Amino acid sequence: MGADGVVGIAKRFLVATVDASAIARKYRLGSKTQPIANTAILGALASFLNLASLESVCRAIRDDVPRPADNEAAAREAAAAVRVAAIPTEVSHA
Repeated sequence: MGADGVVGIAKRFLVATVDASAIARKYRLGSKTQPIANTAILGALASFLNLASLESVCRAIRDDVPRPADNEAAAREAAAAVRVAAIPTEVSHA
């Protein structure tokens, strides 16, 4: 795929990132080598997609997930840490 194709794809999709693994490690969810990042990802998705509120995600975590305080904290931190990528207008060939 050429540079024009990359720019075309980037204009069609919105890309966001979050270091859910680092957040999971911070709250000791899973192990250092295999962090369990599912609740961090849920928080990020709630923030980014607005399909469910962060409060409803956190309520479900409190009701159904082991170690709810750490998992809720991970979800909230990930929601705040989501970064949306800029949409490129061109790709440099330098």
